[in-house]
Amino acid sequence: MGAKNIKSTLINQMKFDAQKSIQLSSAAISKVVSASNDHSAMAVENSNDSNKPKPLLFSPAYQPPEWKFKLNLPQDPSLPSDKNDPSFVTLTTCSIIRRPGFPTFLLDGEYTLKSTLPRSYFNILHSHTVQHNFVFNFTNPEHTLFKEMAGLRKTGYFNIKEAGSNEEWELHLKQSRERTNFFGYLVRASDLRNFIQQRMAMIVASRKLPLVLDLDDTLVRMIGNEEGRYVPPQQALQVPERVRTLTDGRRVVLTERVEEFLQWAQRYFEISVCSVGDQPYVDMVIGVLDPQRSNIRGQGYSARAEFMHIQGTSMSKRPPKDLDSLFVFPQKSLDPTGLFCGPFVDPLVIDDNVGMWPVEQQDNIIVVREQKGAKVWNVQLFPHVQTVLQSVHTEFFKQLDNWDHKNAGPANLGPSSRQIYKEFLRNEYARRMAEPVATMTIQQQQQHPQQQSLGGGMSISPPPVAAAALRATPSSIPVVVGPPAASDIGISGLASLVSPLIHSLQQHHGGGGTGVSSIAVNPVASPLVGTFTLPDD
Repeated sequence: MGAKNIKSTLINQMKFDAQKSIQLSSAAISKVVSASNDHSAMAVENSNDSNKPKPLLFSPAYQPPEWKFKLNLPQDPSLPSDKNDPSFVTLTTCSIIRRPGFPTFLLDGEYTLKSTLPRSYFNILHSHTVQHNFVFNFTNPEHTLFKEMAGLRKTGYFNIKEAGSNEEWELHLKQSRERTNFFGYLVRASDLRNFIQQRMAMIVASRKLPLVLDLDDTLVRMIGNEEGRYVPPQQALQVPERVRTLTDGRRVVLTERVEEFLQWAQRYFEISVCSVGDQPYVDMVIGVLDPQRSNIRGQGYSARAEFMHIQGTSMSKRPPKDLDSLFVFPQKSLDPTGLFCGPFVDPLVIDDNVGMWPVEQQDNIIVVREQKGAKVWNVQLFPHVQTVLQSVHTEFFKQLDNWDHKNAGPANLGPSSRQIYKEFLRNEYARRMAEPVATMTIQQQQQHPQQQSLGGGMSISPPPVAAAALRATPSSIPVVVGPPAASDIGISGLASLVSPLIHSLQQHHGGGGTGVSSIAVNPVASPLVGTFTLPDD
């Protein structure tokens, strides 16, 4: 009898809680309606308007059985498009999950996608354990925008109103790996900004700056007899101390003193890796460079998925690497709202090919080249690369320590590591131009084209275009010819600038010198939502 009474009491309590939830939700709507300038209130007040149906209520205590809405998709001229793509899609929930502590939301019948966001935004939500609230089925999964979002591992978002409040919330959409569903993550816009600023503050407090390292032809080169940028096995025998064997049996040659460089750099930088090699290859190379992961403590990021996707689109010359995929804060220095005023810890990059990165990020790159005259492939990290990194780090924190952070604003943004790097280059070249330089007449250059001085004891061969220009130049003018500018190297020149991996991928979309394997992922059923899988990156 006692058990029945307890059961009856629990049932009555549940009924009471449900009635109380409905009363609270109705009170929230009444409060919204009373606000004359509140858009959501107007939606409720004009519920008789067939084009503007009454919003659904969604709270920790109450959820609608289904939410179906129209999502308008604005065109982005920077992305591929198809004239047959519709201007909107319909999303319908197949799962709604109530989370404790959330307020009551008003779910409308129509939204417009505000923007797509790079992978790093989803990563920061994941790192703060933001869980999904919705799973959606959606029409037109082959829409070009959705294929772009999947291929580049991006999310999209739009704003949602909180009942009785002007608090701004965002619903972030991330596709399942099968591209059959969207997962919806609710987050306060202010919380997301705080997450980003906290991440920036943590890096600054550690007195380190982010540094991204390329692998192929920067830190390592594959050993092989194939044509292209391989180290022949006979040459590799000359430097056995620099040869490492990967776990799959392939071998690579390390650049000189790379392990010493990593040990030095980790004192001043949070080191990550970004390569177009597949993820197993990236992990294997990191394993031989830093077996204990005591130096490379950041991300080991493979841009293979992005590369493969881009090659199959109408805009196939886009670069596959993107700092915004690794870090959520690089673009904040360009934020026009001033919400992110502070020290801009733009990551620096060490790479041999600037064309693999977006144009707007190429000022972050310290470009390295193969050492001339070396018997075996090599890139010199000491002393020049070390000097640049040390100078930028020292100057950044010197400026940071003197920065008036209390008066931060658009006119007082704080130091920028990228701007400091650019200033270092400007000063360095100003210093070099003040030094005496031996020059040659045009006739001398034509007689000795391989010995044109750059100053500082360096000499290079003029590129074909420059050599042709020399022959057309009046012979009385002394000329000093330098290497092609980094910004002149584009994706169109990949065949001659990058490792055999790129060439092989472009030809076959698979196979190659740097750990090429299928990028397909075996589906893993989610215990929460069934046959499709939660996004994992």
